[in-house]
Parts: sequence; C-alpha cells; structure tokens
Amino acid sequence: MRKCFLLLLVLLTIVCRAQIDIADGRTISRKMMDSLHSRLEEEKTDTGKTKILLRLVRGSFQLGNTDSQLLYARKALGLAKKHNFSGARSVAQSFMIRAYRETGRYPEALSEAFDQLNWAEQIRDTVIILEALRHVMFTYGDMKEYAMILPHARHAQRLVHAGYFKDEQELKYRAFGGYMNFIGGAFEGLHQMDSALYYKRLALQTAISLKDYQNLAVAAIGLARYFSKTSADDSAASYFRASLNYVKKAGFRADIAAEAQLGLAKLHQQLHQPDSAIRYARLSLNTSHRIRQLVEEAEAASLLHSLYTTRPSKDSAYKYLTLSTMLKDSLFNREKIKETESIKYKEALRLQQIEQEQQKVQERYTTRMYIYGLAGGALLLLAIAFFWYRLRRLKRENRLTSSFTQRIYQVEMQALRAQMNPHFIFNCLNSINRYIVKSDRRTASNYLTKFSRLIRLILDNSANNYVPLDKEIQTLRLYIDMELLRFDNAFEYSIEVDEEVSPETIYIPSLLLQSYVENAIWHGLLNKESGERNLWIRFCLSAENVLTAIVEDNGVGRAKAKELRSKEAIHKKSYGMQISQDRIFLINKLYNTAANVQAEDLQDEQGHPCGTRVTVKIPAGIS
Repeated sequence: MRKCFLLLLVLLTIVCRAQIDIADGRTISRKMMDSLHSRLEEEKTDTGKTKILLRLVRGSFQLGNTDSQLLYARKALGLAKKHNFSGARSVAQSFMIRAYRETGRYPEALSEAFDQLNWAEQIRDTVIILEALRHVMFTYGDMKEYAMILPHARHAQRLVHAGYFKDEQELKYRAFGGYMNFIGGAFEGLHQMDSALYYKRLALQTAISLKDYQNLAVAAIGLARYFSKTSADDSAASYFRASLNYVKKAGFRADIAAEAQLGLAKLHQQLHQPDSAIRYARLSLNTSHRIRQLVEEAEAASLLHSLYTTRPSKDSAYKYLTLSTMLKDSLFNREKIKETESIKYKEALRLQQIEQEQQKVQERYTTRMYIYGLAGGALLLLAIAFFWYRLRRLKRENRLTSSFTQRIYQVEMQALRAQMNPHFIFNCLNSINRYIVKSDRRTASNYLTKFSRLIRLILDNSANNYVPLDKEIQTLRLYIDMELLRFDNAFEYSIEVDEEVSPETIYIPSLLLQSYVENAIWHGLLNKESGERNLWIRFCLSAENVLTAIVEDNGVGRAKAKELRSKEAIHKKSYGMQISQDRIFLINKLYNTAANVQAEDLQDEQGHPCGTRVTVKIPAGIS
C-alpha cells in the first residue's frame, strides 16, 4: 500500500512539473517545447532563430531543465553578439547566469555577470548595468561572500542617484528595489544587525513612497527574515502577512509568497496553533512546488509531517514524511553539487591569488632593481651637476661680493659727503659768525664745540661700516642740537630707547638715520607755521630680533612739503634719502637680510595731514 502511494506521489510530481504557470498567465508544456524545436529548424533568419531560442530558454527554465536552459541561452547569446542584438544578449546572458547559479557553478556565473557588466558599461545602458550588478550580488549571496556584495551595492546606489533612467516606472523597477535590500541583506549576513535593519526599513519606506508592490513585497519579506532571526515574533508575523498582501497586489513573486507562508506556519506552530500552521504549511508547499522552490518545499513537507504526527490519523504524517525524504534527498544532492563547485571555485581562487602574488613579487623585484639602477645613475649625474653648479656659484658669489663691497664703499663715501655737504657746513659757519658779530661769544663757542664734535664723530664713524647704536644716537643728538641752535629752538625732540635694547652691543650701519632726521626737520617741522613742533626718535627690538628705528614728526606732511618745494625759486637737490635707500638695498643683497624702510603719512581725526612717520627695520643679526 505504501509503495503504491509513493509511486503515485512521484508520478503526480512529474506531471505537475510538466505543466507550469508562467509569468504572463499562459502555460507551457513539453508539446509546446517540441513545436518550438520544429520551428527553430525551419527558421532561416538569425533574428527569428534568436527569438525562438529565447522562448526555449524561458520554457526550459519554467520546466526546471537547467541543462537545456544553458544550451539554448548559449546559442541565443552567440547570435545576439554576432548581430549586436542588445536586448536579446541581456536576456540570454541573464538566463545563463541563473543556470550557473542553480547548479552551483559560481565561477562561471561571476565570469558571465562581470562580462555582462563590462559590456553594459561600454554601451552605457544603465538598466543592463543594474541587472548585471544584481546578478553579481545574487551570486556572492549564494556563496555567502557577503562582504563582496557591499561595493557592488554602492555602485548601484551611485547609478540610482545619478538618475540615468528613461521613465519613472523603470526607476521604480530597476533601481530603488535593488541596492537597499542588497545592502541590508549583506549586513545581515555579516551579523551587523543594526545596519541591516536600517537599510531594510529604508527600502520599505522607499517602496511605499513609490507605491511599488513588488519592491514592497521584497522589503517586507526582508524585514520578516530579520525579525525571525531576532525572535521578534509579532513583528515577523506582521511583515510576513504584509509581504503576502503585496505579492497578491503585484500579481507575481510567488517565491516570496512561499517563504512568507512557511514563515507564518512556523510561527503558528510555536504558538501551538496547529490548524493555522497546517493551513499555511500546505499553502507554502503548493506554492513552492509550483515554482520549483525546493528548499521551501522540503521545509513545508517536513513541517507538515511534524504537525500531523501529533494527530490521530497517521496516513498524512507518513505521506509528508515520504515527500519530505524525497525532497531532502534531491536537495542534498543539489547542495552537494553546489558545495563541490564552491570548493573548486575557492581553491581555484586561492591558487590564482597565490600566482598573482608571486607575479607581483617578481614584478616588484624587477621594478626595484630597475629603479635602483636608474636612481644610481641619476644620483651620479646629480652629484656631478651639483659640484659643477656649486663651483660656478661660488665663483659668481665671490665676484658679486667683491662688486657689492666696492659699491657699498662708494655709497658710504657718498653718504659721508652728503652729511658734510658744503651747504650744511656753510650754514653752520654762518651761524657761528652771526653769534660772533652779535658778541654772543658763549653761544658761538657752544655751537663751535658741538660742530667740531659732530665732525669728529662723523669722521670716526665713516671708518667703519657698522657702529654701536649709542654712538649713532650721540651723533644724532649733536646734529639735532646744532639744528636747534640754528633755528632758535624752533622745535622740540626726544630720543627713546626701550629697555630690551642694549645700545652698547647692537650695531647698525653708520650715518643711516641722519638723512631721515634731517628730512623731518627741514621739510616737515620748519614748514609748519603754527602750533608745537615735535620730533620723536624711538628704538625697540621685536620678537624676531629685528631692531626698529622710528623717526616721527608732527609737521606738514610729505604732500605739503613737496608742494612748498615746488614753489621755491631755487630747487635744492638732496641725495641723502636716496643714498640711504641704496645702502639698505646693498646690505640686503650682501648679507642676505631683510632690512627695509617704510614711510607713513599721519592724519588727525578729521583726515588732515599731521606729520610723517619713517620706520627703519634692521635685523639684529647683521650687527
């Protein structure tokens, strides 16, 4: 009796697999396949043959004949490549990848998927690129290589947000239903549950906003799987039911329906609700049998056997035990094939990685030796060039140093003559003579004493390029005092030295500041008609070890002084300022310093000129 029942069950299975519903609602049988074979032999054009081959591919897929599916897909792909039928090529290649995955031939599946991806990128077809990426991610998922899914999912994400789609429907179907669910599944496989939940919920929200029932079903079943693993039974049951509802509205994706029905059956069994568990298990068994989902079919049969074991009638328990055993044997054989192919792939990949690593080591060694040879030759040439350049530079520097030294001596002599110009000496002697005529012998003697001391200091300082700051200050005081005597104390002055400045140890170029002081007195202060006339000279040392000398007056300003000079009948030419500028320029060139002079026009609150400030900065390092 049992043997007859088993035989009947096997025959029923064969008959059911000979006639299966297809996506568009029609059925296909072996008789229809034979008819397509006859049409293929009679067809003369490659276009017609390609169309018939693709129908044979779909028929083989629906009948579960993987070998025929692969054979027809290869022939269709060859014709599609020959005549550049892009649509036919994409379909044929997709069925080939599915066949390879179904039989566990993952290396061939990945190779074909990446070939499809490269071709799609060459023709810039975003839809086919996304389809190829889906095949790559599905294959890595079958191999449980979850980390490899993420970069390809991110690639799909970038394409989606770039927006290269023909219409909104294409965007819904091809784009948003893909990468977020794949990312969530990858994180779930990597046991990063928080990230998995985030992307699964994001996928559901996106599908809701797009009102896309297929992607809603995919997202809902993904969340149901997640909550089943985390033992959140109420949430899992809710999402299982939601996925069933979305499948019903979408009109396809029976694979999701089979999984959801099985999930609900298991939950009802845990809640000790055997009638509901049996109902959903039967639904899952029928659905998975119809679409050849062997894993869900075997699990449903095993669950039904377990549920009927506790019931008085044992015939049903035995029936489902027999079916479960048969299905598990088929599943075991298929999984063994997949496992064997997976081991072969991993071993081939390991050997390939070893070979690539050895090749890289050899290439690195060869490249290193080549680089060392080039570097050695380059270093030798650089050394020769450096010594030749250094020798030429030393000679050039010696010539420049000698030239700069001669020019500095010339400028120093010009500066000395500018300080002792005949006009100044003539004025001094006239003043002395005026005091003698007025019988003001005391003032004349005082003036003459200061004049002789000034001449002596100028002659002493002119013998040296640099003099101590205190001697320079002494020279300035004598010069200013003589000008005060000449002009009857027409102005006041002050010289301030900051505490951090040591005048005895800091050296500056001799007679560098006298021309700026002279300019402040003659052109700034003496042209001022009313009010106080003041001259300030300050010395300070900055944090950068730079000596700063400031010559400031509250005279008429440079613009007014220039205007007054232009009205004079006799224009006197002064070389002092230009000579000082030339000296600073040559000092910078000779000693590689950054000495500089800045002149600033001062203004009062109303914007009127109220004097001039000259700032001379000399690095203390040159002293």
